[in-house]
Amino acid sequence: MGLLELYENARSVATEHSARLHSSMDENLAQELASSYARAFEAEHQRRLREIDADANLAHEISSSLDDIECERSERQLREDETLAKRLQAELDPPISPAAVAFTRESSRPVGDERTVEICKREGESRVGIELEKTRRDVTITAVRPGTPADEAEILPGDFLLAVNGTMVTSATRASQLIGAARDVVILTTRSLPDAVSVWLEKSAHDGAVDVEFAWDSKVKEVRVVHVGDSITNLLEVGDLLIAVHGVRLDRVPSSVTRAREMVKLAPAGLLSLRILRLGTETMGRSVLSPIQSSHQKLGVI
Repeated sequence: MGLLELYENARSVATEHSARLHSSMDENLAQELASSYARAFEAEHQRRLREIDADANLAHEISSSLDDIECERSERQLREDETLAKRLQAELDPPISPAAVAFTRESSRPVGDERTVEICKREGESRVGIELEKTRRDVTITAVRPGTPADEAEILPGDFLLAVNGTMVTSATRASQLIGAARDVVILTTRSLPDAVSVWLEKSAHDGAVDVEFAWDSKVKEVRVVHVGDSITNLLEVGDLLIAVHGVRLDRVPSSVTRAREMVKLAPAGLLSLRILRLGTETMGRSVLSPIQSSHQKLGVI
């Protein structure tokens, strides 16, 4: 074999070896690239899944919030509809004579007796619609706001509050705390004034006059009825004590005469509510109510 042939053989072997080496390197590189692409694809896939889950959770939260808003809106609309329906019904109902109203109200509950009543609080409210005042011996309900749970339970101004949820109360502040702490239902034990009644007088829309006059009685420390017009003698009597006007208890001070006159004058036309104490001859001239201390407790609406 000549030198040229040996050279050609050696060159051929070197070329083949180089080709095999490059082929092996290309395969390794291809595998590495394939693995890298696979990992990148899997990472992107997982990221997309997380985004989809996050979008789904957000959509669920938004849907729940919209449901809550719609539910609240429906409840509010229902309450507004009920209020409107009651107002329309009141406008459509025929007027009730004062005597009939007075009889119905007086007959609906005993007077001078203790009673226990459950009052359901309205959603989102802690108050039941009464005002309290501490006198020397009693906690007195001085006012009942119209349309409140207390008014619907026929709690009346002048009633004495004896217990809240079974706990006896001797302080207006303590009674207020117990009422505020109750969650949904408040159980009140009250005692009404002996011989106390509620009457309704028809107030004219023409001149707004009510043919009744009051004066201060210094002996019993109450506002007393001193004149009654012929049209309402079946409801009021001279000598009746005026306890409250339109659900607001009068203070037992001489200036209450002026306040009572103003409240009657400023009351809207229609039925005017008066809470009175009708005394017998054996009680005339002496106080039948608890005397008020010089520094008594008087709370706002609770």
